[in-house]
Amino acid sequence: MNPMKRQLQDMMVRAEHAKVQGQEAVARALWRAAIGLDHNNAAIHRELALSFGERLDNIPAAQHAHMWLLAQPASPEARWAYGLMLYRNNQLDKAIHILTPLSQSHPTWPNLNLVLAKIHFAQRALDHSDFYFKQAIQQTIQNSTEEASARWEHAMQQLTQGHYADGWDNHEARLTSIGWAQLHLCPLPAPTWAGEPLKDKTIVVHGEQGIGDEIMYASMLPDLLAQGAHVILACYAAIAHLMRTSFPSITVVEHPRGLDNIEQWRQGTMPDWWHQLLNDGIQIDYHIPMGSLAQRLRRNTALFPRTPYLTIDPHHQARMESTLQARAQEQDISLKGKKRIALAWCGNLDNPHGRAKSLDLEQLQGLGRITKNHNAVFVSLQNRQYGHQALEAHANDLLPIIDMSPYTDQFADTLALASHCDHIITIDTSYAHLCGAAGLPALMLLRRNCDWRWGWTRQDSDWYGSLELIRQDIDGDWSPVIKKTEEKLLKWLTGD
Repeated sequence: MNPMKRQLQDMMVRAEHAKVQGQEAVARALWRAAIGLDHNNAAIHRELALSFGERLDNIPAAQHAHMWLLAQPASPEARWAYGLMLYRNNQLDKAIHILTPLSQSHPTWPNLNLVLAKIHFAQRALDHSDFYFKQAIQQTIQNSTEEASARWEHAMQQLTQGHYADGWDNHEARLTSIGWAQLHLCPLPAPTWAGEPLKDKTIVVHGEQGIGDEIMYASMLPDLLAQGAHVILACYAAIAHLMRTSFPSITVVEHPRGLDNIEQWRQGTMPDWWHQLLNDGIQIDYHIPMGSLAQRLRRNTALFPRTPYLTIDPHHQARMESTLQARAQEQDISLKGKKRIALAWCGNLDNPHGRAKSLDLEQLQGLGRITKNHNAVFVSLQNRQYGHQALEAHANDLLPIIDMSPYTDQFADTLALASHCDHIITIDTSYAHLCGAAGLPALMLLRRNCDWRWGWTRQDSDWYGSLELIRQDIDGDWSPVIKKTEEKLLKWLTGD
């Protein structure tokens, strides 16, 4: 054996040993050194593709998977790995080109049908995605966890299309595919409501997912009250006062969040509010996760009332006006005679979805010029997490904007603040739900492949009658959306 081959063999043995020992970084370093000695070695490219793929480092994973497939074109594993990495890198046409032959030669390859369904869905080839979703569900019917994952993903398409009856039925799979704990639910020791008569019954409605979800699903609480139920709502602390003001006949309790609480629920420890209810002698007849109400109450578009249901607290409203005036003075901004434009531009930047639906204030300089030229000012609705961006934008003369983030921890205050503005511009975030649920007219800027709740074609919403939607035509391209928003703003301020 020549020295280079011996060195290559030694590196691969050491890399395999490091992999077995859980030292993935060491193993990758050795494989990358080994590939320098043998550029076309399928076995090394395989290891690197799988290793990078496991840590979601998708660009190098795709590169090595491609080399692996070139070295072993008949390998279904190599084809799957390369197609999957193309999908993760949003190279959807290439992914379909690679994976479709695999679906023909190996139609039961694990997860293949589900990935193809999600690719076609992202491309809005809905007949194809529907076919592959159904194939994925049929393929996984013997595995409840995998079947739930396929049904949950299928629900996203069905709800996007407004196929509510089937969509909500599949939406229930989230309780298995995502899991109760990750939804911020705890499995309460009471029967789950399945549509039984509620007159004189007590039902706990358990908030889930994010604040925007809880606000949106709260639109169904009046339905329960109309049936004569006593409703107990467990929700985010940040919206508890808002819910008490809006639904005075409902008992509102603050449901905790966080990993420590999740671990306690998994061990069967119920939250403090549950014990307090029992200590108060309240008999719980039913409970239901908030998102599951829709399966019973919103099975077609005719059942969406689209009427406002959140109430603005007059005390908060008065306080926020004086706070706004004082804050503007601190930033040396005059409000006298100026139109106020509420603005929310940023979602959760800690995840790709949040980043994709968010804007940088630099992108809104055109809006800033319009407000300066027409005696208007922006009022930031953002909380403390991103409120500093407003201060920086104002200091850099990007746009005149008042940072109100120290005063909007409670959504009752945020709503009161929005009510003092003449117009509202927001991205897809909890502030859009807040304004829509209170009936405040708002302009919402949407990414092309937005959340299922907004559909893909409408300029309005099944959930809220006061929202106007402006959509991307090309995913990631905000320019036309911003141009339309500038035109809307100019029309508002000039009256033309």
